[in-house]
Amino acid sequence: MIILEIMMLIGVTALGIYASVSDCIIGKIKNKIVLVFLIYAVLLDAIYYGFFVRDIFCDFAINNAIVWCVVLALFFSDTWAGGDCKMCIAVAFLYPARYYCVLNSQNTTLFMIVVFAFIIGYFYLVIDAVFCLLSRKITITKKYMANSLIRFFTSYLTALIDVKSTQVYSTFYFH
Repeated sequence: MIILEIMMLIGVTALGIYASVSDCIIGKIKNKIVLVFLIYAVLLDAIYYGFFVRDIFCDFAINNAIVWCVVLALFFSDTWAGGDCKMCIAVAFLYPARYYCVLNSQNTTLFMIVVFAFIIGYFYLVIDAVFCLLSRKITITKKYMANSLIRFFTSYLTALIDVKSTQVYSTFYFH
């Protein structure tokens, strides 16, 4: 069992390193590589949850369902790219349930992976922006600021309309 867990954690680490390097160098995460890791994860999960830790399969399934819902919401709201979403799902499958963190009797590990991904991504964007400003790759002009603000408010209003229309739909049909 411990060998399987080590293999799963090595898979998480390898996928993370590959995705980081690939995303920085070519700007995308290749589907074929993520598919290889996903197949690897499913095979290990079948053995791991089928023979060794059947009692925590429900925790694994619930956490994965939550991650799928969050990732799909992030993808369809144009917050995350498809490669990032697929990679997050592969990580969710690779992460052994015996190592989940428990907070108020709830397993929160996979949800926290998404939160940490946002935090790391935010710091990367800030550092990259500062680097680009210092190296003069980009310059901030009035036109650039105006276009950025217009894009931001357009995206914000679109997301707000999507959320409100979903609330109206759920109120109308489910109450």
